[in-house]
Amino acid sequence: MVSWGRCLLFSSLIWWAAVSPSLAAGDIFLLNQVRGRECCDVGSLSALETQVTALNAHQFPAVFLWRYDALVNEEFVSWWRTHDTGRFTPGLWVEVTPELAAAAGVDYRGTSDNWHQAQYALLVGYTPTERNAIIETLINQFKSVFRTNPVIAGAWGIDSASLGTLRAQGLQIWMSVREQSGTDSYTNDGAPVHYPYFAQDNWYLQPSGNPDDLLVIKHTTTDPLANYGDTTSSFTSQANDYALDNRTLDNYFIPLIRQAMSQPGGQRGWAVVGLENSMSDIYQTAYVAQLDALATDVANSTDWQIIDIPTLLSQASRASAVGVYAGHNLITRDPTDQAWWIQTSAYRLRLRATGERLFISDLRFYDPAWSDYYNDHQARGGLYQIVPPALDASLHQITTCTGWGWWRRCQLRPLLARVGDVHELRGFRLPAISQADHPQLTFSDDTLTFAYHTVAGEPVQLTFTATDIFSSHQPSEFGNWTQIIDQPAFYPVTRVWQPTADGQFQLVHQTFPDLLASARAAYRAVLLPEIAPGMPEATTSAITVHNRFAGAGRNPVRLILAARDAQNFPIVPIDYQCTTAPAIDQTSFVGSQELTYLDFTSDTPGTVRVTCTNARGDTLLDTSVYFASDCRRLPSACGFNLAAWYRYFGRVWTDRRLAVH
Repeated sequence: MVSWGRCLLFSSLIWWAAVSPSLAAGDIFLLNQVRGRECCDVGSLSALETQVTALNAHQFPAVFLWRYDALVNEEFVSWWRTHDTGRFTPGLWVEVTPELAAAAGVDYRGTSDNWHQAQYALLVGYTPTERNAIIETLINQFKSVFRTNPVIAGAWGIDSASLGTLRAQGLQIWMSVREQSGTDSYTNDGAPVHYPYFAQDNWYLQPSGNPDDLLVIKHTTTDPLANYGDTTSSFTSQANDYALDNRTLDNYFIPLIRQAMSQPGGQRGWAVVGLENSMSDIYQTAYVAQLDALATDVANSTDWQIIDIPTLLSQASRASAVGVYAGHNLITRDPTDQAWWIQTSAYRLRLRATGERLFISDLRFYDPAWSDYYNDHQARGGLYQIVPPALDASLHQITTCTGWGWWRRCQLRPLLARVGDVHELRGFRLPAISQADHPQLTFSDDTLTFAYHTVAGEPVQLTFTATDIFSSHQPSEFGNWTQIIDQPAFYPVTRVWQPTADGQFQLVHQTFPDLLASARAAYRAVLLPEIAPGMPEATTSAITVHNRFAGAGRNPVRLILAARDAQNFPIVPIDYQCTTAPAIDQTSFVGSQELTYLDFTSDTPGTVRVTCTNARGDTLLDTSVYFASDCRRLPSACGFNLAAWYRYFGRVWTDRRLAVH
């Protein structure tokens, strides 16, 4: 399941105001999250009251996903029981907190500062046995409150094995995070975009096309053009997201929802709108305004509706085999700046047009044999669920530097980092599209045809079936993708355009599921960019002496370790040691995800030799640092000792240099 309708005749998406007041057909699903009052993003009963009151005012159905600390909060539960009108469906919010972990007999390892990170807040951070204990505790508490098992649940991430456990308890719908890169340590990349889809058991990021499987929806409505490759988390329907760039209800939320409803040629639109009750009052007020705006458009439309769970399941089961999620640039309102997501249960493909340029900028092939890494691994430094790309134009090479001044060291990272949409003009180039021409999208017998004319008036046609992709003209690859990944034998996806007997070009691909594990190691920055513990390599790691001269008994000498593995990818350093001669005290702490600080202190003036090696014995650092007496305040401590005065003036110079920086 990928699209939301059967009819895909499309002349052009036009600015939303042009379709008012007769709005296109579409379904809107209202989905909120209820947190209690525990440490971790404290929820507000007042915010829950505001949401329920606004929903009741419009008689809208909605879903509320409850976290454990709300389920055990008698004030929350009692209020809900006296205000539930029967239009609301409770579900389960699978977020681990200290109270839940304790109730499940699981050791909670997070703090009030890092609770949101994947290894603490999500099931993927725990062992399979611990995950099952947490799920059992959640289900039992949910049943004690609502007298039934949840049919819908959600979280910012999960492993597919745990989803199977929930499915066995009656779960029918899972709410997943939207496609994003690194937000709050969660990356979801390569799943079907926007529309609900039935998921494969082995890896829920992949669609199965089978309506008997678990249905996956995203927690918000994303911008089909601007969300791709974006790292600011600001191009969605959620008020706290679009407010990041000072966008508003009128100039962004309403156009985004109307665009999602005005999909190609009567294709039924789809949108999700919601908010956590832990968000501040300003966003609760914005959510109420969103509901008011939706009520106005529902009243003005002949076929908009706010749907409940039975309607959602029914609509999803009737979806066509090929679908499109399309949109223009909602910021500049440029009708020639647009994107189309073509999606089936076998692949997803992104067409991107900027002016006369048209190209394929993202391509993923789905394979039932792809495996969910977190089924049998614990998250250690974020959640990275990434379907192997055959093409991902939102990635590029970057240069990273460590150190300062003479000690500054820069290297080209041969792997990848995400960039904004403005930089992703690479991929498969297609013949230029005439700006006077509007692409024609037609659908027949589960086949989508994308037709247009070039600047010279020549017709071009792309054909998408449920399993295959054809072009009337051979696309030409451009940009620096092949410089980043040269497709060696152990990369798990290959693709090439091959001529067919009727003069077309078919995109032929091959997947190698047995190579996925080795590819995740060889191409970590592409497929599993978790900054996990590892041994620092001498050839790629760098240790900078931040202040070589320190005051004895006054301040430490600080070393900054940028630890990297053999692929020049950042790691949390283990299996290394630093020794000093003479022996002095040392401490270390993580200053950021990619840097470790090592402090050395001494009350005794003198020169200290510091040697750092990894477990293999390779030398990471071998240098001298200095602890100086305060010769100015206590001249007798230095006397005629030139070495002591050298250390003292070195400390003064260091202090001044650091003050400037």
